[in-house]
Amino acid sequence: MFDLFRKSLRSRISLVMALLVMVSSAAIGLLAFHAAENALTDAAFARVKAIAGSRESHIATVIRMRFWQASQVATKSSLIELLKNPDAGTESFVNEELVSTTRLGHWHSLSAVTTSGTIVASSNPSLVGADVGTQSYFDASLVEPTAGDFKRLGDGETGYRVTVPVREPKSSRVVGIILGEAPAEMIRAQLLERSGLGMTGESYLVDDTGLMLTPSRFVSDAEFSVRIGGELAEDVKRGMETARRWHDYREREVIGALASQDMRRMGVPWTLVTEVDFDEALEGALALRYKLAGIALACLLFAIIAGMRISSTLVRPIAELAAAAKRIGDGDLSAVLVDDGSRDEVGVLREAFRAMTANLRKMLGDLQSGIKLVTSSAMEIAASAKQAAASASEQAAIVSQVGSTAEELRQTSQAATSRAQQVVNDAEGAMETGKRGVHAVVGAVEAIGTINQRVQDVAQKNRRLSEQSGQLVEVIDAVQELAEQSNLLAVNASIEAAKAGEQGRGFSVVAAEVRSLAEQSKRATQQIRRTLLEIQRSAEDAVATTTDSKARVEDGTRAMQAVRGVFDQISGALEESSDRSRQIAATSRQQAAGVNQIAQAMSSLTQAAHDSASMAHQLEQSASKLRGLGVGLKEVTSRYGIADTAFTEV
Repeated sequence: MFDLFRKSLRSRISLVMALLVMVSSAAIGLLAFHAAENALTDAAFARVKAIAGSRESHIATVIRMRFWQASQVATKSSLIELLKNPDAGTESFVNEELVSTTRLGHWHSLSAVTTSGTIVASSNPSLVGADVGTQSYFDASLVEPTAGDFKRLGDGETGYRVTVPVREPKSSRVVGIILGEAPAEMIRAQLLERSGLGMTGESYLVDDTGLMLTPSRFVSDAEFSVRIGGELAEDVKRGMETARRWHDYREREVIGALASQDMRRMGVPWTLVTEVDFDEALEGALALRYKLAGIALACLLFAIIAGMRISSTLVRPIAELAAAAKRIGDGDLSAVLVDDGSRDEVGVLREAFRAMTANLRKMLGDLQSGIKLVTSSAMEIAASAKQAAASASEQAAIVSQVGSTAEELRQTSQAATSRAQQVVNDAEGAMETGKRGVHAVVGAVEAIGTINQRVQDVAQKNRRLSEQSGQLVEVIDAVQELAEQSNLLAVNASIEAAKAGEQGRGFSVVAAEVRSLAEQSKRATQQIRRTLLEIQRSAEDAVATTTDSKARVEDGTRAMQAVRGVFDQISGALEESSDRSRQIAATSRQQAAGVNQIAQAMSSLTQAAHDSASMAHQLEQSASKLRGLGVGLKEVTSRYGIADTAFTEV
């Protein structure tokens, strides 16, 4: 099946049209169904809400009627007097009135209750004396009418409570209430009405706790025993009126509505619930779904038939074109398409195919002529390429030899440059050594000058020492002369002491000591004099020596200055030699640079020669390929049966 669709354009067109119709029909159907479903859903919600509102309004009307009946009883003067004065003894009359009203108004019971909550009169004698003041509704009953407390009455019927306040006519003072128990027959009859709810719909009352107050259509004994729950119970507790989908007490999906506003405005805490099963409420949408499916199927069949007819009209001329193209592909250029007069896209394609076939015939003829020219040109190019390759190879060999010579010259130039640079380095080292020698000589001259100055200073100091030594000798001579005089005086004193006898003995001792000291001083001065004379002679010798050293230092200074002059000459000669060596090295570097450029040029020339030879070989190969291409083209064109009398294979 897949191969059929792949090979048949007609099948593909039919399939595409069917798919387009099916997709469009499905889209339109889905949109229509969605819109219809929404419309039917909205209509179902509106219908259920209207039914709930109508029934809730009817129940509110029934309760208002009960309020009115009880209010009429509350206006009776005998009842008002009894409630004002329970001991007046009129209760029997009031009881009769209550019994009559109960029977006429279809009440279960009617009772008169004082403001303290005591029943003082009733249509049901068993209730007289009962206290209802503790009931939750009692306080509200003294203010306004109330209703509620759905329950089973004494006779098994279901009923509810109704209260209205009793007021004194003049002062409007509340003197009691009318308490009635009304049967729920009319309310239940309204809820049991099935019109508009189909086979699955129902209505029932619940209180604020969700407890069902009326019977269920589908569950027996649901009254006062079944409670609704979930969000629905919350909506009931809040007194909301709504219409939506939910799950009922049987867990079935339903469309329902809540209605309670009229009853709650009267203080009645009930909510009417109306429900219909979801499937029944939207059975119209299901029927519409089947109708739309049938329409879509019919459209699909129509699309398939129309697609086959249209594809036949389109495919037939295309099939003719395909057959002609196959013949041309097999080498038969004689295929001709007849002009069918069509001017649509297929007709334009047919005409273009005819023009293409004619152009192809002409092009193949031109191609064979070109092949001949290409083949002959390829032969000439191949011969020229061989000759060019041989010349290029010879040139490459010559250039390679010249390049080798240039490389040797470059290496020789580099060696000469290296040696010249070494000479420059040696000359600069010798020049630096000469400069250091000059600096050393200058330092030696300066040191000799310093020594000469020091020798002069020493000679000066020695001369001063000699002079001072002479002065000290003179001082010593004076001291020696003084010692001799002291000795002489001591001798004289001894003589005089001897003359004095015993009295001069002490003086003679002193004189002896003085003479002894004088002798010692004389000897010491003589020793000092000899020492000073030796110092003086040594100083004089030192002066003579320093004078001789000074002369020698001056000779050394002159000699060092002569050496400095020689070193200056050597340094100048070395500097001149270094400059010339640098010039030689610079010239050698320039020559080396030139030789390098020559070597590089020869290398580039060698590469160019090799490239030329390579290109010549490539050209020869390309010419050979071109010749092969001509042969191949000849074989290709020969398939189409076109004459090539001038073609010659190389």
